[in-house]
Amino acid sequence: MAKLILGPSGSGKSTLINKRFIGFKNLIFGYELENKKYDFLKFWKKTKISKDSIVHYNILNNLSKQNFNFDEEKFLQNDKLLKKILSYNKLFDEVIILVTPIKELISRATSREKVEDNIADKYDNEFWLNHIKKTNFENLYKELLLILDVNNLKYEILYSSSNDFRKTKKDNIKKNLAGIYE
Repeated sequence: MAKLILGPSGSGKSTLINKRFIGFKNLIFGYELENKKYDFLKFWKKTKISKDSIVHYNILNNLSKQNFNFDEEKFLQNDKLLKKILSYNKLFDEVIILVTPIKELISRATSREKVEDNIADKYDNEFWLNHIKKTNFENLYKELLLILDVNNLKYEILYSSSNDFRKTKKDNIKKNLAGIYE
């Protein structure tokens, strides 16, 4: 069955996938599912999630489509791409949410050079650094968990720090964001 890995930019989604799902073949980055009006190379893009997919989704993805002003209360509810991904909810047997200390997200956004190891595009450090600093992650995770609950998706929350992943609870997210693991 399909896997869904959720977290902000720099939270360790690719690292987790490389550690836990060795030999995966059908990795889909969330943006590959976007509908683009003038995408002449659409036949190369992945447009559908299947039972053997691993979906890698940046929960801050919607920021790349908006100005710096966004409705923080309904940020994920207004994310059309997340809605599209969650429309495949019956395929997902595993949903993993990564919670990374904000200081680590800032550090990673500052030093990162490429979007992904296998994607040569340059990482927009300034863009992501500004958004990470401005985001209320505690509220963002509350909204994400509510959306997953409404969609009847069971999930596992992992504290992601220094390339290590440990189970955590939703009651610990605020502490986890501050760099405290319990």
